[in-house]
Amino acid sequence: MKTRTDSKKLDAPNMVLIGILLGISFWIIDPLVDVYLLSGDTFLNNAFNPDSQEIWLRSFVSFLFLSFGIFAEFNSSRRKQSEKALRDSEAKFRLLYEDAPLGYQLLNGKGNILKVNRAWLSLLGYDEDEVTGRWFGDFLNEDSRAKFMNRFPIFKTQGEVHGADFVMIKKDGTSLAVSLDGRISRNERGEFKQTHCILRDETERMRAEEQIIKLSQTVEQSPVSVVLTDLKGNIEYVNPKFTELTGYALEEALGQNPRILKSGQTAGEEYKNLWATITGGGQWRGEFRNKKKNGELFWEKASISPIRNRKGEITYYLGVKEDITDKKRIEEALLDREAKYRTLFEYSVDGIFLMTDIFLDCNEQACRMWACEREDIVGHSPVKFSPEFQPDGRRSDESAKDKIDSALSGKPQRFYWKHLRKDGILIDTEVALKAIIVNDRKILQATVRDMTEQKEAEERLELSHSLLAATLESTADGILVVNTKGEIESFNRKFLQLWSIPEDIIALKDDNKALEFVLNQLKYPQQFLDGVKNLYATPEAESFDILEFKDGKYFERFSLPQKIGEDIVGRVWSFRDVTDRKRAQEAFSEEKERLAVTLRSIGDGVITTDTEGFVTLINSVAERLTGWNPNRVLKKGSLS
Repeated sequence: MKTRTDSKKLDAPNMVLIGILLGISFWIIDPLVDVYLLSGDTFLNNAFNPDSQEIWLRSFVSFLFLSFGIFAEFNSSRRKQSEKALRDSEAKFRLLYEDAPLGYQLLNGKGNILKVNRAWLSLLGYDEDEVTGRWFGDFLNEDSRAKFMNRFPIFKTQGEVHGADFVMIKKDGTSLAVSLDGRISRNERGEFKQTHCILRDETERMRAEEQIIKLSQTVEQSPVSVVLTDLKGNIEYVNPKFTELTGYALEEALGQNPRILKSGQTAGEEYKNLWATITGGGQWRGEFRNKKKNGELFWEKASISPIRNRKGEITYYLGVKEDITDKKRIEEALLDREAKYRTLFEYSVDGIFLMTDIFLDCNEQACRMWACEREDIVGHSPVKFSPEFQPDGRRSDESAKDKIDSALSGKPQRFYWKHLRKDGILIDTEVALKAIIVNDRKILQATVRDMTEQKEAEERLELSHSLLAATLESTADGILVVNTKGEIESFNRKFLQLWSIPEDIIALKDDNKALEFVLNQLKYPQQFLDGVKNLYATPEAESFDILEFKDGKYFERFSLPQKIGEDIVGRVWSFRDVTDRKRAQEAFSEEKERLAVTLRSIGDGVITTDTEGFVTLINSVAERLTGWNPNRVLKKGSLS
């Protein structure tokens, strides 16, 4: 059985042997030609006894054949070696091509797939017959397809491409991020033949890059300061929040030590503890009161940790710091507020309770008000300190429950309540209930004020008001009270009757409206109005005058300022109808004048006296008869 090597030897004869055989053949053929075609001599004589010319010719031709054979055999050997090297190279390339861990593809000038390797098929989940001949863009998502269409002509022109990122669509519909590197091959005329490209699965790398970008953006946009230092504490990175908080730009902070922020208000032992902790591989947590670039002090809550490489060696220190200045201020304010509240709680003149349906706490005033000790109150129901019924007739337990439930639902309550002291004495109180949050628990704060004295004062005031109202309504004078704003504060019915003011006018409580209404009733309205304005302009002034009406009525008007203590708060007006008295006075004057005329006209002397004998009248006849001077005797002299 012939081997493949033997077949190749038979298929490729030795060209040197052929050259020798051709040379020998020429030594035989040439005599035959000479014998039969040229000289006619015998073959043997011509073959074995040739002349010198024939010997030279035959030797030269044989040499040519032998040289040709040697040259042909040399070229054949070189060609065989080249073919073998090419076959070996192709075998190695095919082995590398098929078994390469990277995807490999060949595309023609239209971008159609000529060949792909097993790694390419494995990455995308296709069989070879499903992809061969198809356009490469069919395996890309929409954005990558547009990118491929734009860049493929450039690739063919430039001859190579590096790091071209595409998103491919696998057979199962999922996405695969790849990076493509490639070159083109050309034919013997230098024209484009095909592309040779490798594809790398970049999914994990891109995920890692996205994660890095996210982490970087998180640090850059973080609401807390981030500081990275080397092992000596020299700053290598700060984020924008650090700059915003401290005033130091990144360029100013690089290479500096965080001690540029020291304010001198943190103990040195704290820093020693910090360095001992982080150099030992631990995480340090604490607070600093640092100083900004502009000298302003601020508080930071810091967490400082070592960063290790893959070998576990500490390479950097990372500080994450939160500005807690506002928080500190709030805490201080809360402490101050708590102290103030505790002071108010303990020293309030009102009883203060913290409660739900039972009392949780109370102040000293509550104990004094109810004549008991704190332990008599805390833990007990408010009903214990109430009579069975309230003045409105409701049971105390039912009414208390309703008010407590309403306050706990967010509706503050304020009401009067009868309380029962431990010694059995009932007291009147005013209670305010309000829901508050203490330690995430909703409870009630009850403020209880002893209203016993106030109730008594209110009763006395109510009696006083009642007496005053009765006095105002029973007086014969019309009374009007106007405050400093020109608003009617009070009046009695007599005032409305005297001036005939309707209810709709007086209901306005506007003094100007009342003035407008009454002006038409007066004989001299402008004089009246001027007097009112003058009195309002001089609050301290008092006034008395007579008002004359068009219908013949007369009112006495008296006005004085209304005061509370030394403060003037308004003006009181008093009006009295003196029409009958005015008319009686006028009638009396007329009668007196008529009597005087009568006495002067009679011829007798007339002298009148009062009951004590003093002269009240003497006529001219009596003056002549007695010789008395009227100016000396009237109201002064007596008949005796």
